[in-house]
Amino acid sequence: MSHIIALLSGNIPGGIILIALALLFINLTLHFLSRSGLIVKRMREKYVIFNTLVIVLYGLLWFATKDAPPLKRIIILPVMEKNTAGKVPADFTLAELFYRNRTFVHKGFILHGWPWLYETLHDAADNYNVWMKTARKFKAHTLIIPQRDNKNLIIKIIHPAENDSLIMRLPVEQDMNTAARAIIRKEIWMDTWHDIPNARISASIREDILRGRYVNVLEKWSADTSLTVRILTAQALVYKGLQRKMDFVKRRYVSEKNPDFEKAKSILIPLIRARRDRAPAAYLLGRMALREQEYENAEIYLKKALVDDYRDARVYYALGFLHTTRLEELELTDRTAVLRKAIQLDPAYTEAVYELAHMYYLGSSGVESSIGIQNAFKVLNAYLNIYDEDPRILSLMALIDMKLMKLDDAEKIYTALAERYPEDSNSWYNMGIIKFTRKQYDRAESYFKKAIAMDDNADAYMYLGYLYHRLGKYDLALKYYRERVKRKDGDDDRYAKEAMKGIRKVLQQINAKADSAVTHQK
Repeated sequence: MSHIIALLSGNIPGGIILIALALLFINLTLHFLSRSGLIVKRMREKYVIFNTLVIVLYGLLWFATKDAPPLKRIIILPVMEKNTAGKVPADFTLAELFYRNRTFVHKGFILHGWPWLYETLHDAADNYNVWMKTARKFKAHTLIIPQRDNKNLIIKIIHPAENDSLIMRLPVEQDMNTAARAIIRKEIWMDTWHDIPNARISASIREDILRGRYVNVLEKWSADTSLTVRILTAQALVYKGLQRKMDFVKRRYVSEKNPDFEKAKSILIPLIRARRDRAPAAYLLGRMALREQEYENAEIYLKKALVDDYRDARVYYALGFLHTTRLEELELTDRTAVLRKAIQLDPAYTEAVYELAHMYYLGSSGVESSIGIQNAFKVLNAYLNIYDEDPRILSLMALIDMKLMKLDDAEKIYTALAERYPEDSNSWYNMGIIKFTRKQYDRAESYFKKAIAMDDNADAYMYLGYLYHRLGKYDLALKYYRERVKRKDGDDDRYAKEAMKGIRKVLQQINAKADSAVTHQK
């Protein structure tokens, strides 16, 4: 009986538990039938042997298919000047060294690269205290906190799960490669190291890219011929090129090239052919191929990148834009599986979290108890437990709350966002929707007008038209419906279509009212 209790208390799928209980019941039944003489003992023994084999086979199947244990995460924070009050001095050299050596981290561990954490923090990346607070919430296996004063480079190595820490003191002028080797001599997750002489430069360029300063990178570093700088220059070109909108209908008839992409390809393709630093080069070529809808090339390049760095969440995210048939050899069934894999590697990967939660929400029945809504909330809350300041994630949470008519919860989020980002019209627009839903039309009107005044929020025009239409102010309704139609953005602009319907209804109602007045006069 103790074995059954252990079975039930373990992390074992419900199907196997039911089979084990069924087999136990059958064997107990056979035992009593044998004792009563209704069946011969030999037959009972055969059944016992057969059932035991079934249990063993199911146990082997469970061990073969169960989820892999979570990766042990290593996080290296930027160097902080000991006497500063929280401001990051932008010294990512040590963290960059480990990021560049990330493929040498042993299996079962993952280096959480500083650019990943930087992307998560985004606007708060200047605040060292936020780095520290967020890094601790990952519950990492190893957290490395470097500080510098006038005499020493002080490196604190923390193992939170073991409640263990180590402090190393090195001369302040210590070369960072030497400091990094001193760290890995104390740790079990890495023993191979490649010295990188230009890590300070590459960290500085990478930070400019993360901040969107692409032009600055290109103006300053285009003449540098070193391999690392060439790849980072290509990265700046790719990200700059991704900001351009592409007219795919036009491309059917006119040859149109993205000049930034072409320059990036001139750097990256020779590197791929020469098999030099393939993972970053292949990833960037894959990103460009996706944008240009060259999916066969995208598949080739992204899978090359994955071979060289199979723990890169960004590569998995990019693979998610391919058709599922191209993912079969990676044992990924659909886009949700790809996004889950990306989030497993980087739990605070904002883009992946947003898209996965949004997909769950769109695929749900719209009822709070539905699996889709529950999965969406699970994904969002897991992210917010690590970093609870991201406006996109909070906005999606509030949007789902609004759709579920949890208006108080949604309003709290939008109010907080409006206070933090007073120049962002979307929070005011969404608060207008909440007031509109509550039939507080005066306040809704003021919120929509504020959103329009701030940055000409297109959808606020549609809601103002809807509001005036409901109040019977047909002239104003027509005015704002038409303003929304003027801002139509493509054939799939749903709100522009709604505004067109609104115009037709208002005109019908105006005509019906006029006809009624004429009939009444007669």
